[in-house]
Amino acid sequence: FIKQLHNNNQQYVVIIDPGIETLQGYSSYDDLLDMNCYIKTPSGDPYVGQVWPGYTIFTDFYHPNATDYWNKQVKDFLDQVPFDGLWIDMNEVSNFLTQNAVKIDENTFNFNNKKISIRKNPINKFQDMLDQGLENVRGHFDIEEDDDFNPSNPPYRINNGNNFDPLVKKTLPMNSTHYGDVLEYDTHNLYGLMEAEATKTALETYYNKRSFVLTRSTFPSSGHHVAHWSGDNASDFPDLYYSILALLNFNILGIPHIGSDICGFLDDTNEELCSRWIQVGAFYTFSRNHDTNDASYQELYRWPQVASISREVLGIRYSILPLYYTLSYNAYTYGSPIIRPLFFEYPTDNISFDVDKQFLIGNSIMISPVITQGATSVSAYFSNQNDDSVYYDFYTRKQFNAPSGGGYVTLNAPITYVPIHILGGTIIPMESPELTTAETRLNPYSLLVAFDSTQKANGSLYMDDGTTIMETVVQNSSYNLLSFQASITTNIGSLLSTVTQYGYNDPSVLNTNLDTIEFLGVNFSVSQVTINNNAFQNFNYNSTNNVLTCSDIDMSIFDFKSLHFQ
Repeated sequence: FIKQLHNNNQQYVVIIDPGIETLQGYSSYDDLLDMNCYIKTPSGDPYVGQVWPGYTIFTDFYHPNATDYWNKQVKDFLDQVPFDGLWIDMNEVSNFLTQNAVKIDENTFNFNNKKISIRKNPINKFQDMLDQGLENVRGHFDIEEDDDFNPSNPPYRINNGNNFDPLVKKTLPMNSTHYGDVLEYDTHNLYGLMEAEATKTALETYYNKRSFVLTRSTFPSSGHHVAHWSGDNASDFPDLYYSILALLNFNILGIPHIGSDICGFLDDTNEELCSRWIQVGAFYTFSRNHDTNDASYQELYRWPQVASISREVLGIRYSILPLYYTLSYNAYTYGSPIIRPLFFEYPTDNISFDVDKQFLIGNSIMISPVITQGATSVSAYFSNQNDDSVYYDFYTRKQFNAPSGGGYVTLNAPITYVPIHILGGTIIPMESPELTTAETRLNPYSLLVAFDSTQKANGSLYMDDGTTIMETVVQNSSYNLLSFQASITTNIGSLLSTVTQYGYNDPSVLNTNLDTIEFLGVNFSVSQVTINNNAFQNFNYNSTNNVLTCSDIDMSIFDFKSLHFQ
C-alpha cells in the first residue's frame, strides 16, 4: 500500500500518542522502563495513566535518555512501516484517569484502592471506571501537602474546562515529576513542544531529510519544528468561523502551518457545510478533511456539488503553491506569517482591526468566504483609506472598484463560489495544478503581475528540492531566490527579474521554465512586447478587463531578465 502511494508521489502519515502501553514484552514499554525516562509519581514509581491502549506510562522528554529512546522507537517503527511523517496526538498530555494508578509490584497496579492486574493483551475498556464517576473526581490526588503550595490546588484556580475543573482533569497529576524532580505543574504546557522536537529529530536522523510532524499541543517556537491542527472541532458553521480565528492567531504567534478539520470532526456534517468549509480550508496552510469514527462519512467526493467545488478551490490552491512555498521560506527566514489578518497590510485602517472573517495569503490574495448557513452573499471589507488601494477579481482578472475611503461590500457568493481578490502591487508566482505537489512542480511557472495605484508591483520566488533539511539548504546555499519588479511609466511597462541566489537545479524534480506572464491593470492598448530586448509576438491585450497576457514564453526563468511593453 505504501509503495503504491510512493509510486504515485503521495506521502503516508501515521498517528501516534505519547502514552506507552504497560504490556510486558512490548518493546516500547520495556525500553522505556530500562532507560528510566518515564514520568514518575512523587515516590519515584512510573506514573500510570490510561489512554486508548489501556494502562500507559509516559515518556519524560526532559530526561537525558529520552532522545535516544524516542529515536529508537521511531527507527523500529520505520524499519517495519516506511511512513513519511508523524501525527503526534493526545500530547497535552491527555489522560482518561484523574488519579494516580500507583504501582504496587511488577504485575499489579492499585487504582483508587482497587487492585488491577496488568494483562498480557491490551486493555481497551475502562467504561466501568468512568461510570463510577472517577473521571470527575475532585478530591485529593495522592500528594504530599505543602504549607505554602499545593500544585493540584494552586491559590489561583483557573477556569479549567470552563467549569473550574481540577487541573488533573483528563491529564497528568500536577505533582507527577519529570527528570530533576521538576513538577508536571511547572512543565505541563511544554510537553507537546518537547515531544515535537524529539519527533522531528528522530525522523530527520532516520531519513536525513526534511521532516513532517503534525501536533495537537503547541507552545511558542513549535512553529519552527512542526505543523498544527486545531483539535476536535464541531461540524457546524460557528466552528468554521473559529477556524479562521485559529488560522490568523497561530500565524501571528509564529506557528504558520495550521489548519482545522475540514467539514468538522465531531458529529455529522452536511453538504452545505462541507461546500463552504472546503472554500475556506483549501487555503489553510495545513489542509485536510478529517472526521471522528462514529460520524457519517464526509469525503469530499460523496456529494457531486462538493466534489466540483473542491476540484476548483483545490486547483486554485495547487496553482499558487509557489506563492505558499515562497511565503514558507519567508516564515522560516524572517518569522513572517503566511496567512495574515487585513490589518497587517492596512495598519492605519482602524476598521481592519476588527475584520476576522476574511484573511490574506501573504500580501497578495484576499479570501472573503461565506461562513453563515444559508447565505448566498458575503459582506466583505475592502480597505481603501486614501483611495489608493487596488483590488482585482481573481477569476476575471478585472479591477474591482473598492468603495472610496474603504468599506464593506456585499458580494454575490452562491454555494459554488468563494470571492477571491488579488491585491494590487504584488507579483504572484504560479504553476498549472496537478493531482500531487510533485507533479505540479514539473509544470512551468507563470507570473501574475497586479499593478497598484502607482502602477508598480513586486514579488519573489523561492525554490529548492523540497526535501533537504532547511538548515543544510541555507548552509550550502542550495536554493534559488528570484525577485521581480514591475512598473508602468507614460504607457511603457516593464518587468525586471533578478536572480539573487542560484544554487539548485534538478529538472527531474523542478521545472524552471517560464511559460506565461499576465499583467493586470494595464489601462492602454498594447501593440509591442519585447523579452530580453527581443521582439515577442505571443501576446494578447484584453481591453475589456485591461489584461495583457504573454504566453508560450518557453524560457528558463533564470534566463528571463526583462519584459517591456507599450
